[in-house]
Amino acid sequence: MKNLFGILFTTVSWWVCVLSGRYLHEDTQLWVLAGFVLASLITHTIFYVEKSKSYALFYGLFLFLGLSFDGFLLWRGYFTFSGANLGLFPLWLLSLWLVFPLNFLHTLKKFLDRPLVAAAFGLIGGPLAYKAGPAFEILYFDNKVLGAVSLFWGLYMLLACRFKSWLP
Repeated sequence: MKNLFGILFTTVSWWVCVLSGRYLHEDTQLWVLAGFVLASLITHTIFYVEKSKSYALFYGLFLFLGLSFDGFLLWRGYFTFSGANLGLFPLWLLSLWLVFPLNFLHTLKKFLDRPLVAAAFGLIGGPLAYKAGPAFEILYFDNKVLGAVSLFWGLYMLLACRFKSWLP
């Protein structure tokens, strides 16, 4: 049951963040996403976190990696985002990265025990998620960057598998 909830949460998270970037006014978006992220963190802490130090380390590392990659592409001019910004990032993207690593240790648990499947999922699924951005008019990019996005996500998922296996 927890895994089903996690998969549902992952899907809802993506939709809430992306649609808020497209349809909500700046002030409303900030409150909706702040509430959503806070509720997500509290819910995951209560229901899923068994080893808080290991989980915090895992979460912090994969949050940092994701924000660093998207931040680099944004800084180099490969990405253009629409929507309200909080520092370098649009609110919807920052919120998405704040909730995405929460899902690894439960929703994606089956992937984490199978590194090659996880890497293949990242290689294919990562670019597909980014390709949805222009359809919602919140992310614009040159298609030349999709190779780098695919490589990043394949390595991201593979590293998540390896790092998970090292956790106590």
